[in-house]
Amino acid sequence: MQRLLGRRWLIGLNIIGNAVMFGVPSLSNNPWLVGAAGLLGSIGGPMWTIAAHSLLGRKVPSSLLGRVSAAYSFLGNGIAASGPLLGGLLAKRLAYKLPSHSAPPAPFSCSSLSSSLSQRRP
Repeated sequence: MQRLLGRRWLIGLNIIGNAVMFGVPSLSNNPWLVGAAGLLGSIGGPMWTIAAHSLLGRKVPSSLLGRVSAAYSFLGNGIAASGPLLGGLLAKRLAYKLPSHSAPPAPFSCSSLSSSLSQRRP
């Protein structure tokens, strides 16, 4: 898939797939649509991981590759745990209505935040 689409498009399609995966259940009760959206979104996760790690392998010097990969995994696992925590706090605070309606823009806001943070140079 990377050769066919390129890494940039693959990562971008994963963000769109996540928006569809989280957005369809908030807009429809049809189990077939929700299942198809879940399948589409879950296909993108491994593609994101493969594209990101191959990009790390090409751009990071070999002397730093182990450290950068460890930091990437550490931050990825830590951020993954903070999402449900934030969603639960918002749901409790806003009477359980916000998470299902805020799910479609969540991948876009997270990707724009990470993009803006990665553009900063010390």
